[in-house]
Amino acid sequence: MIGHPPSWLRLKGLDRATAVERASHELLRAYREQWPNLIPTELHRLSASLGCQVRTVRNLEGGARLLPVRGGFHVLVSDKLEAGRYRTAVAHELCHTLFYSRNGDIPERLLPTTEAEERFCFDVARRVLAPRWMLEAVGLPSQRDAKPMFRILTGRFKLSRPTAARLMLADYELVTGVAGRWSLVENEWRLNRGESSASPQLKVTERKLLHSAARNWLRSGDPETIFCQVFGLMEAGNQSAFVLVQRGLAKTAVA
Repeated sequence: MIGHPPSWLRLKGLDRATAVERASHELLRAYREQWPNLIPTELHRLSASLGCQVRTVRNLEGGARLLPVRGGFHVLVSDKLEAGRYRTAVAHELCHTLFYSRNGDIPERLLPTTEAEERFCFDVARRVLAPRWMLEAVGLPSQRDAKPMFRILTGRFKLSRPTAARLMLADYELVTGVAGRWSLVENEWRLNRGESSASPQLKVTERKLLHSAARNWLRSGDPETIFCQVFGLMEAGNQSAFVLVQRGLAKTAVA
C-alpha cells in the first residue's frame, strides 16, 4: 500500500519509486487535462491549476520558498536564479504543497519539514518538469544516443544540466552511464559529487572506469576509448565542465 503523502516519506525501494510517480501524476492531473500538448511544463499554468501563484522576489535567500496564504499558496522565487534552476525551484516548491492540509482557509502543514521530504520533492520535481508522457510525445525514449537526448532535455525542456542527466541516467534509465560537473582545482579535475549522477545498475568498478574516461576527456579533449562515448561542455572560462559518459558507444564528441 502506497498510502497518503505523509507516509510516502517512510517508503523505500520500489514502493518509494511508485509514490514519487503517483505524486507527479497528482500534481499534473489538472494541467494535463487542460493543456495535454503544451511542452515543456508551463509553470505558471501548473501553479494556477494547483491554487498557487508564482512571485519573483529580489535576492530571496535560499532561492525559493512556499508561503501558505488564504485560498492557496504563493511560490516566492529569487530573481537571481538562472532559467534551469528557476524551473527546478518552482517545481520543487509546488511538490511541497502535497504535505499541507487545505481543509481551512489557509493551508496547514501535515508534518514538520524534514530532509526526507526535501529529497522526495526534488525527485518528484524532475518528473513534473519532464513527465514520461511528455518524453514519449517527443520520441525521447526511442533515442539510443545520450547526446541528442541531453540536448533535448536541456534545450526544449529547459532543464539544468545536472537535472537532465539525472533524469536520463537514474530516474527513467534511458541510457547507461555517469555524468557530473567537474571543477579544475590546483590543476586537477575533481568531480562535484553534489552535481553528479549515475545509472543505478552500474557496479562501483564500472563507475570508476567511466569517471576515468571523463577525466581523460578533460585532460586531453580526445580520449582513446572503445567502450563508451564521452561528451562535455566547458564552463566558467574552462575552469569547470559538465561531462556525460555513456557506456557502450565507442566514439567521442564535444557537445
